[in-house]
Amino acid sequence: MAEAARYLLTRLVDVCQRSGSRLVIVYVPSRRGERCAAPFLQAVRDVADGERVVFVDVTKAFERDAPTPEVFVARFFVHPSDHHPSARAHRLMADLVLERLASRRPLAAPTASLLTQYSAPHRLAEAAQ
Repeated sequence: MAEAARYLLTRLVDVCQRSGSRLVIVYVPSRRGERCAAPFLQAVRDVADGERVVFVDVTKAFERDAPTPEVFVARFFVHPSDHHPSARAHRLMADLVLERLASRRPLAAPTASLLTQYSAPHRLAEAAQ
């Protein structure tokens, strides 16, 4: 798993760097007490390039706001059988990401060629041919 994660993260960082953006990874636990897998965390550390990768683990913030597993699921997921984040979870995640990004330096604007390379109209034109 670690090698595959390292490879994919490296590719993501490369794309982000070419576009003048920063990769932000948000870890969201699917249940109270769950922790991010150590091999994935090591892959993030291996690939992180100074200011270009931001890793935000929302586990502690979720657990502070939900004292039991039942409250955790009720507050942070749309339904007990559907672990997509709720509106409350999205607000908390957004606050944590914003706080983390606000402490970082700004990034350079992407080049025009990269904007063209990754724009939706460009992809649509390719698909139409």
